[in-house]
Amino acid sequence: MRVDYGTLKTRLAAAAVPAFVEFAAARPTGLGVCVIAIDSPRGRRLRIEVSGLTVADLVAVTQGWSGEA
Repeated sequence: MRVDYGTLKTRLAAAAVPAFVEFAAARPTGLGVCVIAIDSPRGRRLRIEVSGLTVADLVAVTQGWSGEA
């Protein structure tokens, strides 16, 4: 292939200019109107209608109610 190491190294160094790229974190958005119905293994039932919850809020509600927090 006749590749000259020095020339290749120079070309790669010129092409690989380091750059910093920042990604902004997405804001949590609400899920809108949701009906949550949970049946526990012990026979307890929970049914609530909520709006504006994020997924993290939904997880916290369900874990807190079921006692898994």
